[in-house]
Amino acid sequence: MIRLLIKLFYTAITLIEGLIGIRFILNLINANKNNDIVAAVFQYSEPFVKPFYGITSSTFNMFGIEFDLNSLVALVFFMVIGYIAIELMKAFSRD
Repeated sequence: MIRLLIKLFYTAITLIEGLIGIRFILNLINANKNNDIVAAVFQYSEPFVKPFYGITSSTFNMFGIEFDLNSLVALVFFMVIGYIAIELMKAFSRD
């Protein structure tokens, strides 16, 4: 049973990280936000990135490239939380 929970949690975290990663790349290449696919990615990733607004400045410019720091902070957060949660589930399983 715990293996199923770990797999489901891992899948959910991977989907969230993938969505945030795609958002970061779309921001990096300055994708047209009026495009349906781009708008959908931003719409579905917004609930996962919005809690991190205000932690840092929203963007960082390096060599003329603009990085979305909110997405990066969210991505790192979900990676760390996912790893910790999965390791805790493994530690408390009876297998």
